[in-house]
Amino acid sequence: MKRLIMVAWMITATLLGAINLDESIELALGNNLELKSQEESLKAAKTDVISAYLSLGPSATLGMNYRENDASLDKEDYSNTLSLQVSQPIFNGGKILLGSMINRDLYEIEEQSLIAKKLEVIAETENKYFLVLEADEFMNISQQNFESAEVNFQKGEVRFEAGTISQVELLQLKSDRASKDVSYIQSQNRLKIVKQDLQNYLQLEILPAVQEVDFTQYEQMIDSLKLVKDMNSFIPELFQIASQQNPTLQITDISKSTSKKSLWMAAGNFMPSVNFSYGKSWGDSDALMGMKDYESSENIGINISVPIFPIADNGLNLAKANYNLRKATYTAENTNDGIQLALRNALYTLVSNARLIDSAKLAYQYADESYQQMEERYNNGLITTNDLLASRVMMSSAQSAYASAKYDFLRSQTTILQQLGTDDKKMIKKIFIRGDKK
Repeated sequence: MKRLIMVAWMITATLLGAINLDESIELALGNNLELKSQEESLKAAKTDVISAYLSLGPSATLGMNYRENDASLDKEDYSNTLSLQVSQPIFNGGKILLGSMINRDLYEIEEQSLIAKKLEVIAETENKYFLVLEADEFMNISQQNFESAEVNFQKGEVRFEAGTISQVELLQLKSDRASKDVSYIQSQNRLKIVKQDLQNYLQLEILPAVQEVDFTQYEQMIDSLKLVKDMNSFIPELFQIASQQNPTLQITDISKSTSKKSLWMAAGNFMPSVNFSYGKSWGDSDALMGMKDYESSENIGINISVPIFPIADNGLNLAKANYNLRKATYTAENTNDGIQLALRNALYTLVSNARLIDSAKLAYQYADESYQQMEERYNNGLITTNDLLASRVMMSSAQSAYASAKYDFLRSQTTILQQLGTDDKKMIKKIFIRGDKK
């Protein structure tokens, strides 16, 4: 089904000539080999769980023996023996049950590992997708700079011929054009590289055009984040979500639970084992086999064994299990602290980038307006070439900073979603829309 969906999307993308972010994520999830490998690991772990729980039930073996006697002996020419053996563990210090529960824990760890890998693939796809859009915007800026430098140089030649600018100023314009040409070529190469990277990650033969992200859907969230007064007020709510959904936290909690069960298993080595057994055998003349004589025997038993030696090994295993439990506890606490710190950093980055977008946008607007005025004054011979070029550099830098701010915000949103253990963008919008109230 996934394969059919991907093929359908590829046909649609080819017809429309573009691919969007959601389609890129679905393609990555469907084609990523590491994710497929993790899915197979989960299936293997599930079979281990089933096998472990089946070991709690009885086991039975059926045996048959056929023997021909030497004809010179005064005995039957042949004999048959059919046997049935059934055993059922009653008590083994809880080791069988705990072993089954540990296999269940390992299965849950594989489940969380699969979720973590999915979130990693989604985050990686989004980051590569944003890099393509950002590189494309930078290339457009470089192209505009080169075209502007070309126009300024042509104007400079006319003015030089008219004697209104010096040869030094003409050389400055020529140097600026060459510099902008180099930047334009570099931006084109950069765009090719990040496009190829996204294409390889999606495992596509041809990468369709990448659709731009609609930033209007983030405006309300950005406006709310700009008004946030106390960022720490979000931490308890965010960490509560992470504690329930972050796969890394889930894995550490499950590992801690597994270590407890391993400790109980080690303690079970000092306890007796009780097993029920039943056996029955038929020999020589089973009526079902058409024999004349019918002989059978059966036995029922309760086997009890008490461990005595090696008691030292059992004691060392118990101590080791206790150390592993302490290690798992410390690891869980350290992971919790690490996730809290990561969430704080991600939140601060998200809020900072939201505020930076408006500042960068205003800076770009002012720089662009200033450059338009400076260009008009230059055409009227009121400022020098240095003044014009400096104004152009300031405007270009502000334009690039605004482009970077937008994609930095999107990347910071991807980061905080990954730390929370979810890909639900609507959820964090609901959280941060209330930012002006905190």
